[in-house]
Amino acid sequence: MNPDYADRIADISQVADVALYGAEDGVARGARFLIGRTLSGLNFRIAVDRGFDLADFDFRGISLGWRGTQGFPAPALHAPDGEDGLAFVRAFSGFLITCGWDHYGPARTGPQDHFAYALKTEAKYPLHGRATFIPASNISYGVDLDAADGPCVFAEAILRQTAMFGEQIEVRRRYTFGIEQPVVHLTDRVSNIGRKRTPHRVLYHVNLGYPLVDDGTIISGLPVDPRMPAICQPLELEGTEQFRVINRSECDDTITLHQPRLEGGLTFGLAMRSSNFSHVIEWYNRYPGMNVIGIEPASAAMPAVSTAPFEPDAWLEPGSSETYRLEFRIGAAGVVNGIA
Repeated sequence: MNPDYADRIADISQVADVALYGAEDGVARGARFLIGRTLSGLNFRIAVDRGFDLADFDFRGISLGWRGTQGFPAPALHAPDGEDGLAFVRAFSGFLITCGWDHYGPARTGPQDHFAYALKTEAKYPLHGRATFIPASNISYGVDLDAADGPCVFAEAILRQTAMFGEQIEVRRRYTFGIEQPVVHLTDRVSNIGRKRTPHRVLYHVNLGYPLVDDGTIISGLPVDPRMPAICQPLELEGTEQFRVINRSECDDTITLHQPRLEGGLTFGLAMRSSNFSHVIEWYNRYPGMNVIGIEPASAAMPAVSTAPFEPDAWLEPGSSETYRLEFRIGAAGVVNGIA
């Protein structure tokens, strides 16, 4: 622990803490959240019952993520397969929304003969899959002063997307939030615990909003596209949402957003720390009242926007695993070694 403060506190919770809370009101009623903070300026809220996703992520009181009016509905108060598979949009909100684990992209139907169940030959894949609506189990959280990457707050859990005669996917997710450095590491180990191969896709829908996303915000690390300018132009009513699918080979390993007017110059970096991200999707929606940019590392290309049957094309074999690693790093003027 940094000697600059190690002798100046009696309990580590004075500079780093995480605790479990339950929501008592509105659409999140009954859902659990982990709420934490670090000396480096990170504040976060993990939606335990919503895929163990990072609902809120702030730096020194500045919100980095985007929130929709939908809030964070508890799984018991939301039906992800409803509205012909499009009910996802009634729960879309937050800094990180995990899309998968067997499918992401438009709501589609597709063959399910790979599971050899005579009564179900066709699968229904809702928009962006079911991952973000899975409640976590075996949760663990606390402070680790001896972590390899430095003292941190950690949170980990197990998520299972399973069905009899269907996919058998287990995910072990772990976050670390730097106490001395404003850095977050996310690691997912995704395993097929079944006896038949299963479709597998994942997309990390990282949604960035105001005040990080504002007029003049500079985006770097992605190829130039005039529909999604590298320097954010003023909001306009004529603007419409855009997205593009980019091969990983065309992107930098770290994609950054820089807003020069925040903290004398605030930079958010999203780094892909594993080789199995094959694509990045950029979603750009600066229509007034929305103002969100999505930077979305993905394990496979986006399925075509079509009503044609979806043909699974990426698989996890029985007993096999994939590990995905992301890093979120904040840089601000006046920060030295993570502490101002």
